[in-house]
Amino acid sequence: MESVEIKTYSAKELLQWLNTGHSTPFGPKGVISPSRALAFANNPYVDPDDPIACALFVATSSGQPALVAYTAAFPDMVGNQRMWWFSTLWCHPEHRGKGYPLALVGTLAEHYGPENCLDTMGAAETVEIFRFLGHQVSYLHEHRFGSKIQRGGLRGHILYQREQLRTFLRRHNARALRAINHSTYTLQYIDLIDDDTYSLIQRQSANDLFPRTRETFNWILQYPLKHCTPLPHRTSSRGLFGDSDPLYWLRGVKVMHGDETIGFYIIRNAESDLSVKYLYYAEPYRDQVFTSIVEHILHFGNSCFATRHTELANYIAATKLFKSHKIADISLSCPKGFSLNPSGSTQGGDGDCFA
Repeated sequence: MESVEIKTYSAKELLQWLNTGHSTPFGPKGVISPSRALAFANNPYVDPDDPIACALFVATSSGQPALVAYTAAFPDMVGNQRMWWFSTLWCHPEHRGKGYPLALVGTLAEHYGPENCLDTMGAAETVEIFRFLGHQVSYLHEHRFGSKIQRGGLRGHILYQREQLRTFLRRHNARALRAINHSTYTLQYIDLIDDDTYSLIQRQSANDLFPRTRETFNWILQYPLKHCTPLPHRTSSRGLFGDSDPLYWLRGVKVMHGDETIGFYIIRNAESDLSVKYLYYAEPYRDQVFTSIVEHILHFGNSCFATRHTELANYIAATKLFKSHKIADISLSCPKGFSLNPSGSTQGGDGDCFA
């Protein structure tokens, strides 16, 4: 029988750890990454003593505890109720099948109350954990476009060259799009939601299952759960954000028609994947907002694109930018009896999917 110890870590402890720069008991591959700790500790709805991370240790032959599993969660306002989104769950392969993830999720869920917990996009094992806790599970749809080519062997090399040609043509098309596009919209890249933008979001979020507050949007934009450092070797914070991803990019995009705000979305670029995580627009200007997203796709040249917005997906499909289009099921676990609008929809960033 293994000697097991479960520890929880509060927002206050995360801030103390970040301020000292110590690598234990966390670290890039530990209980929680530095960028995620920074985001959770600065969540607008978290209390300093709220347990945010939970870890399970087992004793080794040397007597030193070894980290074998962890989970974390953050709060958000759903209507007038503070709910907790489970954000990450990991268990060492050698210790799977022992119920450790259930013990960790159960520890935090017992503190928050299972009726106040949510999870989205969970793996099959995570879904079963929340079912065990009495949650109902439904499935949502995400549209995924792709043209990813792996280089290897003669056939792979030919496909790779074809993909290079596609990238060239895509960038050529981007220039052509700009040349023939007579839309007069302009873009602003923002990390703070102003009055006009939030007014648009409120008008266009009537069908959102989880409407996000202005504070939450500002938190997403200012404290991304994954930290971007384009040139990590030139930054003094390398020790703190040793797990930074130089290829990660998260930005709020405000679409303007003259002085009028006609659209807003959050776009995420990570290596080969591009996705729109939130999308709001004034209906008369729908095509202009969608065209601005197409321009981003053409500019970045990613081999994959994802969105949960069906109208946008149909618009992207009509452009024939990608050779494949499939619909993936995304799980949503919520307490039984939790009120869900049957005609409502989720945004791509609900939960921590914006990371």
